Amino acid sequence: MRLKSFYRNPVDTLFTVLYLFILAVVGLGLIAKNIETTKQIGISALIHMVNQKFIDKIVVVNKDKAYVYIKKEYLSEEQFKKVGKKFFGDAPNLGPHFYFEIDSVETFSNDLKNAQVNFDNEDKIFPFYETRKDVFGDILGWILPLAFFVFIWLFIMKKKYRQN
Repeated sequence: MRLKSFYRNPVDTLFTVLYLFILAVVGLGLIAKNIETTKQIGISALIHMVNQKFIDKIVVVNKDKAYVYIKKEYLSEEQFKKVGKKFFGDAPNLGPHFYFEIDSVETFSNDLKNAQVNFDNEDKIFPFYETRKDVFGDILGWILPLAFFVFIWLFIMKKKYRQN
């Protein structure tokens, strides 16, 4: 009997849909964070990889993060096993494999140049610089607060509806 009355009440059905939507958004966010194969490294690990010539390219994004791509032939080595394959399946992870938080572009460029002093010009790594916009984050920044206020409003209306 309770089940029939639940589906007849549109406010309860709307709350159920809102609860499931919030649960799905939070769950997907947690899952996406846990399956990310890009690992954070420090400057010493980066310089070690540069000296060993493991790095294919470096992409600096928004002047604060450097993404490191490892050469394909080194991805099967023991030290790159965790980042060498995608989380699902046996497909190779084409990158980025590591990321590095940089203080300033000038400091990062100087550290990279100093690590490659004895390299030939064809062996040197020159970073690419990109500016990216987080569109999904901007959309969520507008939708989540709006959904929160709608949820609060519906909660208040539900209480008023039950009192009458």
